[in-house]
Amino acid sequence: MRTLIDQLFLCEMPYASPHGRPTLIKLSMDELDKRFGRGG
Repeated sequence: MRTLIDQLFLCEMPYASPHGRPTLIKLSMDELDKRFGRGG
């Protein structure tokens, strides 16, 4: 996993695929809790 992430950030545009789709998203801990059924 670490190798894949390292290779991603060696790319010219690590934040988007060749088709322009995002490769990363940022989620808060609250959002993760909600998505995994742990939030109120």
